[in-house]
Amino acid sequence: MRITAGQFKGHRLCSFSADFIRPMTSRVKTSVFNTLYSYGWNPSKSHVLDLFSGTGNLALEALSRGARDVHLVDSHKRAIQIIKKNCQILKNPRGIKIHKKNVFSFLSSYKGKSFDLIFADPPFQKSWGGKILEALTLSKTTEENTILVLEISSQESIPKEPRSHRLKICKKFGDKRVLFYTSLV
Repeated sequence: MRITAGQFKGHRLCSFSADFIRPMTSRVKTSVFNTLYSYGWNPSKSHVLDLFSGTGNLALEALSRGARDVHLVDSHKRAIQIIKKNCQILKNPRGIKIHKKNVFSFLSSYKGKSFDLIFADPPFQKSWGGKILEALTLSKTTEENTILVLEISSQESIPKEPRSHRLKICKKFGDKRVLFYTSLV
């Protein structure tokens, strides 16, 4: 696992052994960021949220590509340790905020500035895609045109058009789908 572009391009992130973490492969991550750029994503103005951060792979990639700041949210102690170690590998760059908190608690209690880009990669076995969309609808994390990148199992079904997000594209990669939504609120 490595950073694929930007300021930290080529940096290898730490390896790990944890059954609750499923990092996005470099191929999928590159496709995700290429899709974001095709939508006109401007990293230099981005305030990024990474839910179920795991290793911090996506948020650190966004930071490397120029995001203004990134917030990483995960409730697992081991995931937080891995995120901190990966930040050390990158020499603790500015703009990182780590939240050791349940994702749904974070979303319901968040009162700061809304985010431009949100990554959500919930555990496949939980089938939380629809629950994440609903929690985002009720939270203060989104504004009009916030981009949501949601990774779910290819077996999971979620509402095609939730009331606050419009599905823009769905990409399939093996046992997973990556859904790109735009916030309507």
